[in-house]
Amino acid sequence: MQEVMTTSPISWLDTQQVASRLGISRQMVLDLIHSGQLKANKFGYRTYRIPAEEVDNYIVKTTV
Repeated sequence: MQEVMTTSPISWLDTQQVASRLGISRQMVLDLIHSGQLKANKFGYRTYRIPAEEVDNYIVKTTV
């Protein structure tokens, strides 16, 4: 019998949701994405979606 691996669905956040979660501006979120500090997927011309797990990792990584 073949074992089937299941993965939980990715929870996606938009830039405004990330900004609210981090307590920063939407423009600062875009700056973090463009500098490579926050990984995001680009959908279309101006739409970014960031995995919630990536935001959580960023919080852990930047907390002193």
